[in-house]
Amino acid sequence: METTVAQNSIVGTIREMNIGDEVQFPIEKTPYIRVALYVHLMPERQAGCRWSTLTDRDEGTVIVRRTA
Repeated sequence: METTVAQNSIVGTIREMNIGDEVQFPIEKTPYIRVALYVHLMPERQAGCRWSTLTDRDEGTVIVRRTA
């Protein structure tokens, strides 16, 4: 499993993830990440890709994990 801190496009970063990868984003990006997962990545979701998110308020990050 690989953990990275995203510096590039959120949608592009999430799209390139492999199963088991985790990426951290600033907590301020949470609303955009949720929209990206459910709207912008619709073709990937229809093809079977799945992601989960975890918000770490202490660290100020949201973690996206590719699950399928």
